[in-house]
Amino acid sequence: MSTKKSIPAPAIERAITAKYRPRRIADLAGQSVLKATLTSALERGMVAAAYLFTGPAGTGKTSTARILAASLNCEEGSGPEPCGVCGNCRQIPLGDHPDILEIDAASNGGIDQIRQLIEFVATRAIRARTKVVVIDECHQLSTAASNALLKTLEEPPAGVVFVLATTERNAVLETIRSRCQELSFRPLSTDEVQANLKGICEEEGIVITETALAELARASHGGLRDAQSLLGQLRVLGRAIATEDVWEQASAIPEPLKHSLLGNLLKGDLLSALEDAREMLSRGHQVDEVLAGLRGGVRDVMLMQLVPAADGRLEATAAGKHRITALAGRRSYPELQVIAEVVARGMQANHNRALRGATLLDLVIMEASQAQPVAPSVVAAPVVTARVVVAEEASEEPACALAPAPASPPAAPVGPDAWASLLSKLPAGRVREKLEAATFLNLSDSELVVVGPASLAALAPAAGKALSAVLGRPIKLVRRAE
Repeated sequence: MSTKKSIPAPAIERAITAKYRPRRIADLAGQSVLKATLTSALERGMVAAAYLFTGPAGTGKTSTARILAASLNCEEGSGPEPCGVCGNCRQIPLGDHPDILEIDAASNGGIDQIRQLIEFVATRAIRARTKVVVIDECHQLSTAASNALLKTLEEPPAGVVFVLATTERNAVLETIRSRCQELSFRPLSTDEVQANLKGICEEEGIVITETALAELARASHGGLRDAQSLLGQLRVLGRAIATEDVWEQASAIPEPLKHSLLGNLLKGDLLSALEDAREMLSRGHQVDEVLAGLRGGVRDVMLMQLVPAADGRLEATAAGKHRITALAGRRSYPELQVIAEVVARGMQANHNRALRGATLLDLVIMEASQAQPVAPSVVAAPVVTARVVVAEEASEEPACALAPAPASPPAAPVGPDAWASLLSKLPAGRVREKLEAATFLNLSDSELVVVGPASLAALAPAAGKALSAVLGRPIKLVRRAE
C-alpha cells in the first residue's frame, strides 16, 4: 500500500480581466459617446441589424458585443440595464449561450464558418428573443467568406443582430462597412485606465504606489485589458508594487536610464551616452525601443522649451518631469530639431533593415551628439568696398572700372522663400532661367548680387529692367565670379 501523501491541486485564481469584465453599458471605461448611442438605441427600441465596432485592442469591443446581447435577451426585459442574474445574463458573458454565436475570424475565417453562420441565423432561437452573431477580427475573413457574409448582411433575417469587431477598419470591405452602423472605440486616456485599476486594487486589496499605478496605466497605451493583465501579473509578487516592478514586468526601459541617455546626449558626453545605450541593449531592449524612447524624450524637451507650463502633457513621473525641465536649456530648439531628424532616420533605417543592432544605435547617437542647426541656404553677402557691375570672369578684364560702393544702408537679408517668390514674379525667359541657375548672395536697395557665369554680363540690362519692374525701384545686377 502506497504511503505517499496526496498533493492537493493548486488553486487557480480567476484572471482579473475576466473577473472585472463589464456587464452593463454603464460599466464600460471611457467611450462616453458610444455608451450614449447604444443606451439610446436600447431605450428607444432602435437597435441596428448590424454593427461594426472598430478600435484598438483591449478597448472593450467584444465585451460591448456581449453586453448588447445580454441587454437584448435579459429575461427581465430588453434595455440598457440587464439584470445580471437571470439565465441569459449569466450565460452570455461566458460565451456559451446557444443563441449567441461567436466567431474568431483570426483563426476561423474561412467559408465553412460563414456557412455555419448562415445555418445558425436561419433557425429559430431556442431561449433568446434575439439571436446575436459576433465576429471578432472580421477583417481577417477570407475573400470568399466576406462575399458570403455580404449577402446575409444585405437581407438580414428577422430577430438577428450582427456585431462585427475589428482592430483594422480599413481592411474591412467597403461593401460590408456600408451595411453596418459603425461605432468607434477610442484608446482610453491614462487617467481613465488609472481610475479603473485603482478601483480593482481597492477591491482586491492590492498595495501599489500612486507612481507605479500611473506608470502601469501609461504602459498599457490606452488598452484597458493589457493594463488589467499586467496588474494580475504584478499581484503575484505578494508585496507592495513599486514603479521598478512595473518597468520590469512591462519590459519597459526604466525612466531614469532613458533620461540619462537623453541628458548625456544633450550635454555632449558621448561616451556616457553610448554606455547608457549599451546598458539598455544588455537588459534585452530592442533598438527600436531605445530610439522610440529617445525620440519621445527629445519631443518632451522641445515642448518644454516652447511651452514651459505644459508639463502636464509629459508622459513621465514627477521626478521625470523635473529632469526634462532641467534639460530644456541644454540645446537650442534648432539643434533639437536636427537631433529629432537624426533619430527619425535611424528608426527608418532600423525598420528597413538597412542597418541594425548596436552599430546602428551607436551611429545615431554619435551623429545626434554633433548636431548643429542647419544654416539657411540664402544669407547676406559680406560688406565689400567696391563693386563690379556686370564684370567678366575674374581672370578676364572687367567690363567696367571699379567704383566706390554707394553709402546706402545694407538691406535686410532675403530668405529662400522671398528669393523664390521674387523669381516666380519674373517673366519666363532667359533672364529668369539664368537667375534661377545663379547663386543668390544679397539684395540691397539698388543692387542684386549673385554668383554666376560670364554669360550673365550680356543679360545685365534686361535683368535690371525686369527686376526694377517687379521691385518698383532701379536695380542693377552685380555678378561675382564663380
